[in-house]
Amino acid sequence: MPIALPLAPPAGLAIVQNEVLPLLIEDAPFWEIHPNTDVDVARAQPVYTAGLPDVLDSAILSRARLTSWRYLILAGDAVVASADLAPGESDPTDVTFAAVEQGAFALNLPAVLSFAEGLPAAGERDYELRLLEIPELYLFAV
Repeated sequence: MPIALPLAPPAGLAIVQNEVLPLLIEDAPFWEIHPNTDVDVARAQPVYTAGLPDVLDSAILSRARLTSWRYLILAGDAVVASADLAPGESDPTDVTFAAVEQGAFALNLPAVLSFAEGLPAAGERDYELRLLEIPELYLFAV
């Protein structure tokens, strides 16, 4: 199953490379864990958010809204963090820094995608990768 990534706003990658990576590079604990490792940034993934009312109304997907673009940060071949950029309200291509995370969801996303690509029904068509968050339920989905 080919998983396609939609095109992220053009300025996003430069923001992550020029503003977020220097913060990680200056973070001593990061380099204690990943010494002498080249750092790279993967293509952005769209993150949609739905709320508890959307769940209760059975309208999760129809009401989910794009809330960020998530860039995975790689040290060598391993995901070590993610950086989220929020789209502008009036211009969704005008992105600004929102968050850096070194949590389990970002770190395990490559394994989840690999699992999804191996599902029997996955070979029947192409898919576009989208991440869904429902913060009130502490739920993340691919």
